[in-house]
Amino acid sequence: MPLVEFNESDLKRNMIVTPAWYRLSIESMGEWKESKNKTSNNLECEALIIKNADDGSEEFTGVPVTIRFNDSPKMKPVMETFLVSIMGEKIEATRYEMNAAIGKEVEAFVGNTTYEGRVRNEVQLKFRPVRENRGV
Repeated sequence: MPLVEFNESDLKRNMIVTPAWYRLSIESMGEWKESKNKTSNNLECEALIIKNADDGSEEFTGVPVTIRFNDSPKMKPVMETFLVSIMGEKIEATRYEMNAAIGKEVEAFVGNTTYEGRVRNEVQLKFRPVRENRGV
């Protein structure tokens, strides 16, 4: 008999969040993979919503979201903002191990987009450092 198993994260993945700034916990970092059109490499980072970063609401706690980066020159400023937000300090002209973000927290703007006819959550690549006085 075929069985399928769901965990809490699976059930929350289709939950559509209200667009807002959310505190995220970085759970995993993928590997660079060549894009379908072979013009760049893509990197996916899985995160979980902790709470609304501005009002502290926990309505969407545990909803998984994916942060998508690519290695195009236009993405470098976004990745810099992500790293500065995670590390809390300015970055230097050197290499950074993206796996170092795992287990860290960041605030990101999560909105909605339509993909293949259905609404889904989208991290809109706007990041800021976590501040304890936000989202009480």
